[in-house]
Amino acid sequence: MYERIVEHKTKKRAAAAVIGILVAVAVGYYVSPIIKQELWGDDNVQTYTGADIQNTWKSYANAALRFEFKYPIRYYLEEREVGNAERSHFVVTLTEDTEENRLVREGKSPGREGPVAITLDVFQNIENLSADAWVRGMSDSNFKLSPDSKASTVQIGPETAVAYHWSGLYEADSFVFAKNGLIYMATVTYITPEDQTRLDAAGVFATLNFDLR
Repeated sequence: MYERIVEHKTKKRAAAAVIGILVAVAVGYYVSPIIKQELWGDDNVQTYTGADIQNTWKSYANAALRFEFKYPIRYYLEEREVGNAERSHFVVTLTEDTEENRLVREGKSPGREGPVAITLDVFQNIENLSADAWVRGMSDSNFKLSPDSKASTVQIGPETAVAYHWSGLYEADSFVFAKNGLIYMATVTYITPEDQTRLDAAGVFATLNFDLR
């Protein structure tokens, strides 16, 4: 289901690819110079270049939790701590910054469910579990909502993640990383596989860096 995000190797874009590598290294995060979004294993392929991401995407960084990423400018970012005294749980949410979504955020659209989103949940890994053990053993993973109970190991940039699909209010794909004594769960929710949010998520996830110092 999930394929490695790969570099698009055309001679036409070779020079841009080299520049993209240098830019990525300079700003301290890794992203393939040409991100060909084959992560989903279907025909919904969209290409971002390193220049696109560097010049038009916003940056988010959290030094305390040692992660950062880039995201399209049309998204609204919210962050909050939702854990308790026993276990910390920090959430970053990206939703398209539309008038409809603003009304939902402000509580002015009663009865309306929250919009589809790209989220990154960061959990304290008290038990020091591997990503696979956390996915299968912890309820926060939502793995119990997976229709096929299948999880696979995938490569996203330089990192290895456990990937799986689940169904709740919306369809969802999650990618779980065990790093820095924490569990990072990157998720995108969507209605149909063709949703733009799902396509954007592959670009966002490719820019994830868990070695921020």
